[in-house]
Amino acid sequence: LGRRAKQKIQTLVDSFFESGPRLLEEARAALAEDRLADLERAAHSLKSVSATMGALALAAQARELEARARVGELSAAPEQLEQLAAAYERARAALVSVRETL
Repeated sequence: LGRRAKQKIQTLVDSFFESGPRLLEEARAALAEDRLADLERAAHSLKSVSATMGALALAAQARELEARARVGELSAAPEQLEQLAAAYERARAALVSVRETL
């Protein structure tokens, strides 16, 4: 990352902080309106950004929701979304600590 590593990492963390809540809200809205493709897309995006930030537990949960949305298996989706939101908050808290040490 070079000399600007600190700034780049802070930018990535800030992007995670901005995109996470938006993607969770998009997933909730898509589920409520039975828009499976939008739910799959939101879960996929959350999976990707989480993996990029090293939030692997969050990425795994998002991957599971993405896969279930792809095949239309949504019986557990409301609970999965709540668990995903809790996992996001845990990842966010960890990244706040990391960001403060930069």
